[in-house]
Amino acid sequence: MNKSDHYIISVCSGKNGTGKSIIAANLAYELSRNNRNTVLCDTNFMSPTLHILFGIKPYYGFQDLIVNNHIIDKITCSIGKYLKLIACNTAQSHYTPDKDFVKSLEMIITSIDSDCIIFDCNSGANNEVLECCKISDIILLVMTDEPSSVIDTYGLIKIIRTHYPSLKIYLVINNVIDMEDADDTANKLNQATALFLSSEYDSLGFIPYDRMVKSSIIQQKLLNETTSTSLAAIAINTIALAIDSFIQSNQTVESEVFLN
Repeated sequence: MNKSDHYIISVCSGKNGTGKSIIAANLAYELSRNNRNTVLCDTNFMSPTLHILFGIKPYYGFQDLIVNNHIIDKITCSIGKYLKLIACNTAQSHYTPDKDFVKSLEMIITSIDSDCIIFDCNSGANNEVLECCKISDIILLVMTDEPSSVIDTYGLIKIIRTHYPSLKIYLVINNVIDMEDADDTANKLNQATALFLSSEYDSLGFIPYDRMVKSSIIQQKLLNETTSTSLAAIAINTIALAIDSFIQSNQTVESEVFLN
């Protein structure tokens, strides 16, 4: 598959309930506020939520690329000047044959003009998750401090590494008390990965527990639309700035290669 010139991010989690989709949506929004042309794509066929977080009801979705042979523009919702959403059509079955899913991914990354594409993946590990990871520049694994989340994140890392050992994986620790709690959670995971997988993973940042997150969900607005000064909003913006620096570095390298 031709990766094209986009910076591609897969947002994954080992289990449901980690806040993965909320983080994916808010990161996409923050990148677009930094004037990065961003496409957010819902590949979470089992439980699509991005359209709810943005407060929209899309008529067409990801599956229509294959099922109804729609063009990209027809299934894309414009959220803002620099942000587009490809939602998941909940009216259709979540099942998409692997070859059709891969074909859909290829259509998206070769047909859309953007700086960054973010895939909000299913929780856990299946072929769709692995296909998204395969074409990604980085993978963000969203986890909480719950023991079950740490265990499931370890399991997901093991599966990803088995198929694609060279992929770049970063941790995002969500819904924790403070930095000490986040560091403790990352350390617990890295103790297991170091012992059994001979690898450790950096945290791209942590997001503290914040009542404003629930409030933004109820209002069907993104966190920074509700409040830009809450602890969670500031934390997400910090992670977005780190990703923005990755995108800038990637574009600089591509420009140097082109010039040479």
